[in-house]
Amino acid sequence: TISRGVGREDAAALALTSLGYVHLRRGRPHEATTLLAEALEISGRLGFRATTISCLIVRAAAATALADAEAAARLLGAASAVSEATGEPLQLLDSSVLDETTQAARRELGDAAFDRAFQLGRSSADDVVIEALADRVT
Repeated sequence: TISRGVGREDAAALALTSLGYVHLRRGRPHEATTLLAEALEISGRLGFRATTISCLIVRAAAATALADAEAAARLLGAASAVSEATGEPLQLLDSSVLDETTQAARRELGDAAFDRAFQLGRSSADDVVIEALADRVT
C-alpha cells in the first residue's frame, strides 16, 4: 500500500512476491497464490521480468503445497523460458525454493511426466502466466 501510494509499483510487486513467499512458508499456499497473482499482474504490466520469474517459481512452490505437481512443473518451465528469453537469472528470495519445488514435483510426477509438463510450460509460458494471473494454473 505504501509503495503504491508513492508511485512505486515496482516495489509493490516485489513486496507482494515477498509476502506470498512468507505465506507459503507459513503453510498458507492459497493466500500466497492470491498475492502472487497480483504481483505477476504488476510485474507483467511494467515489464519487470526478474520479479515475474520469482513469482512463477514461488507460485510453483505453492502448487506443490496444494498437491498440483503438474502445475508446478509447468510454472517452473515458464519461469525457465522467461529467464532464457530475457537473460534474467532464476532469482529467488530463497534459493532453496527452486530446488525443493523441482524435486517435489519430479518425485510426485516421475521424470517423464515432469519433463513433459516442464517443456509444456516452456513452450507456452505466456499461457501459463495468464493462468497464474487468473489463479487457475491446472
